[in-house]
Amino acid sequence: MSSALESVRRWIRTPQASGIVLFVAAAVALAWASLAPTTYAQLRSPLAAFLIDDVLMTVFFFVAGLEIRGELETGSLSDAQRAALPIVAALGGMIVPGAIYLLLAPRGSSAGWAIPTATDIAFALGVLSLLGSRVPAGLRALLLALAIVDDLGAIVLVALFYASGIWLPGLIVAPLALAVRRMARHRSASLVAWIAALLVWLAVASSGVHPTIAGAAIGLATPAREVASLARLRLFVTLIVMPTFALAHAGVHVAALPTEQTEVGVIVAVALGLAIGKPVGVLAASWLAVRLRFAALPPGVGVREMIVLAVTAGIGFTMSLLIGSLAFAHASLRDAATLGVLLGSGIAALASLALGRALLSRT
Repeated sequence: MSSALESVRRWIRTPQASGIVLFVAAAVALAWASLAPTTYAQLRSPLAAFLIDDVLMTVFFFVAGLEIRGELETGSLSDAQRAALPIVAALGGMIVPGAIYLLLAPRGSSAGWAIPTATDIAFALGVLSLLGSRVPAGLRALLLALAIVDDLGAIVLVALFYASGIWLPGLIVAPLALAVRRMARHRSASLVAWIAALLVWLAVASSGVHPTIAGAAIGLATPAREVASLARLRLFVTLIVMPTFALAHAGVHVAALPTEQTEVGVIVAVALGLAIGKPVGVLAASWLAVRLRFAALPPGVGVREMIVLAVTAGIGFTMSLLIGSLAFAHASLRDAATLGVLLGSGIAALASLALGRALLSRT
């Protein structure tokens, strides 16, 4: 029994586990919203939305901030030459999908331009892991770095473009409280650190910026040497936070699919932004950076591997759904954005697996 439990624990920590958990949560949400839309609607009540979007997702952003800080200090983003390629690739993978969305989106729905710009780390790595030994270590590391930079870009987009009226005092208090938290991070002052972290969250929330940005700021301000002790928190995010968010946001009543021109246009714009815009943007930016000798491909990664990586980057879920919920006040447009995310991510995932089997050889 103990060996079986240990096997389960090891599996939970793998990339496949987080991707599978998210997939199951999204499937349950779709089934629930279609079979019992009235009870599913309770997940979108103001209280539930606050607890999931503002509180639980703050923990998600905190862990994302920790990951980014760790990569900046000791990981793939710590060296300028190594960081150049994922940074440039991520920027291209944000600009092109946003442009495609704006080109295709109907009038009145331009606020959703940032929805297809995000790559979901858990889903993308989970799909890539299904290719097994075909995936060289350099390809996985590059995808991880790209997704982390992509997360940072999404955090910036949420802060800059999806704030609901700025209250200056909140923006002044937040960095001051963050400085106090940095100074009080030792165990002897842990209570002060927690109080300061709460104050950061309250200040950001009151400022009009989405409160999850407070989580990212606190994570980014945490030294990398403290990251290793937070494995349980990452597990909490993988098994609780992300599935709960997916359950609350991925549900769309299939029997009542959008038929209005604007809603259909949003679905198409989001789906094509992810499935086509992300790969094109990642590949074009990477090719240009390597051609200009601004960046170099990591060992074991060539053109075939970059094609697989670019297509895999089109898998957007958590951040895309969050941005969709912030971009649109009308439920029908939010549902359309959700369908677009699911459709585009599904196409990217299937294409990634097919291309991976066709282009990558087993090692």
